[in-house]
Amino acid sequence: MNIARVIVDVPASVVNQTFDYRIPERFIPIIQPGMRVIIPFGPRKISGFVMEIIAESEFDQLRDIVDVLDLSPVLTNELLQVGKWLAEDTVSLYITTYQAMLPQVLKAKYDKEVIRTSDATLHDELESLFNNKETVSYEKVTSTLSSISILKEAIETGAVKINYLVTSQAKKQYETIFEPVDRKQLIIAVDELSPQATRQREILTFFIDKHQPISQRILYRTLSINRANLNPLIKKGLLTTRKEEVYRDPYARDIEQTKNLTLTEEQQN
Repeated sequence: MNIARVIVDVPASVVNQTFDYRIPERFIPIIQPGMRVIIPFGPRKISGFVMEIIAESEFDQLRDIVDVLDLSPVLTNELLQVGKWLAEDTVSLYITTYQAMLPQVLKAKYDKEVIRTSDATLHDELESLFNNKETVSYEKVTSTLSSISILKEAIETGAVKINYLVTSQAKKQYETIFEPVDRKQLIIAVDELSPQATRQREILTFFIDKHQPISQRILYRTLSINRANLNPLIKKGLLTTRKEEVYRDPYARDIEQTKNLTLTEEQQN
């Protein structure tokens, strides 16, 4: 039983089937259906779901599984069956239905760490890795242990657990902030402007009156100007700019309260 049938993570109908891969000896004790693995597929290395473990394959030349992403199945046997039924019933791809079943944390970019959860005695190799520390990186553990089954056994006994360190996919948003120099300098600068510099005079007068930082968006809208109008003042050192992160406020919206709808006669019955 050293061959895994894998659904590859390629959303295309031409590969909507299982592919056989040889399980390297170091992974034989741990690989189970429902786990995600890294496999070679053409010139690439991609992920896939193990569907079943078999003893023999009808194909002669099999490629090896490269790595195991999970030490316990992320999909149970029931979910594997449901996903297969759903794909066939809705004429969907197997990989699409299985990916839809994954928790969101497993779809994001993440690192993994191994956390010690009890004072239970660990295998000597694990004990030396922790060395009075509470956490160790997953990569360090798997690359150091003589067998990954040591880690799997510790997880099953509850002595350690895997923690996912998710990298947020949301990009930070920034806005440009304009900040004036000292008010006295602005007043002197206004007096030194030529009569033709009406836009610069308007901008400087605005900052003399409201001597505080202001966002680019509000400044443009208030004075009906653009960056070209501000560049001469920036070059003179009368205005400075900086980037400031914009924090999203999920409550900064007016949400209309919903009301109960009137049921139809059929719904009431």
